[in-house]
Amino acid sequence: MAKVWMQSLGNCSVDEAGKRVTYGPAQWFQCGKHDARQFIASGSAKFANQRDQASVLDLADCGIVIGMHLFPLLETLRRDHKLPTTTHEEDAAFPFPYTRTLFLDMNATLNPRLVPVGFEHLDSGWQVAIPTCGGELLAESVGSDQDREATLSVVRNLSVPLLDTRAIFMARCNGTRQLLVEWTHEKSVVRFGDPRLAFLRAYYRVQPVTCHLPAERWME
Repeated sequence: MAKVWMQSLGNCSVDEAGKRVTYGPAQWFQCGKHDARQFIASGSAKFANQRDQASVLDLADCGIVIGMHLFPLLETLRRDHKLPTTTHEEDAAFPFPYTRTLFLDMNATLNPRLVPVGFEHLDSGWQVAIPTCGGELLAESVGSDQDREATLSVVRNLSVPLLDTRAIFMARCNGTRQLLVEWTHEKSVVRFGDPRLAFLRAYYRVQPVTCHLPAERWME
């Protein structure tokens, strides 16, 4: 049976391997087309069809902040989506020149076809949209002892999923401005620490309204 990707807007229950699994708001899941039509009709989920979404989205207020100008993914985004870019110097304060901004690392493997969908999330009320690291990678599995201790003092539990800081969509507001300030500060707390742990500390302090994007779809 063909399945389609959906994003839950409420609570959606689907059968998976004979078990009923419920997905909450902002979670992504797969289901059959019949269930998908019912979710759409009830307003509890929406299709995750990037091609249809991209064709109707207005990206005029969107742009990319990147540490380096030239690498293949960035050139693809410039060509396909005509997005302006701003350079960010390492260890400097993050610029926030666009209403909706993709903060992109040169090591990102982001699926370029999904970039308009990421910006669309910000237009739907989310302050941040960011992929998870996937593979059940937890905060306790990365970084130095000092890095993990600093994170534990803020998060209180290191058995939490890591977020992939190589590609972060942010809507410009007081909350995300503060998030960038805190992230810059936290990266200086542990010299040469893992930026994902620094981000996690900033994230838990600011607690922005966030959509977690599935790594298996968003990262190639």
